[in-house]
Amino acid sequence: MRQGEDVCRIVAAGDFSPEHYRAYAGTHPAALLIAADAGYRYLHRLGVEPDLFVGDTDSLGFRPDGVPCVLLPSVKDDTDTISALREGLKRGFRRFEIFGALGGKRLSHSLANLQALLFLKERQADGVLIDEHCTVCALCGSGDRRTVAPNRFFSIFAATESAVVSIADAKYPLERHRLTSAFPLGASNESAAVPATVTLVDGSVFLVIEPK
Repeated sequence: MRQGEDVCRIVAAGDFSPEHYRAYAGTHPAALLIAADAGYRYLHRLGVEPDLFVGDTDSLGFRPDGVPCVLLPSVKDDTDTISALREGLKRGFRRFEIFGALGGKRLSHSLANLQALLFLKERQADGVLIDEHCTVCALCGSGDRRTVAPNRFFSIFAATESAVVSIADAKYPLERHRLTSAFPLGASNESAAVPATVTLVDGSVFLVIEPK
């Protein structure tokens, strides 16, 4: 892990806003930066060189020059993003920011990256998917808690068959309410002038935060 820095930033090949990325890049300027396959192309266009490239090059089409590479076989169980997360975990990182993880041409990749948040939680790590439209994180296990900044939309979806949550200081508060994976009761809540608080009691959920 880098001295004084505990964030690993990964750029994957989904939807990517250069302006939005630049705004975030300054928050952790010394973060370990990993390009997951065609995510390298986004960074290259910005004139940013990653610390590490991880991928099978099937979507990028070539091996980057001058960048340390972890080349993967094309036939594998891990996605390129999961492999990039493993590299960050091996280096001692426990906080991950993942760009280019949503949207794109294949819904399957977005769903895989949602599961990647649970993969991190199982390894005592935290991740957030970030794009210009939303951020997504996972809450797992009793007592896991997140605050939602004022004046935001937010939605909570059960990542397990059911999950029990409490929501305070929101338009639609809940107290130890059970959400199920078969009905989107937690969609489209709102924080007001003060931050809302989401507390997990049981199970696992995805928390999606969007600007108003």
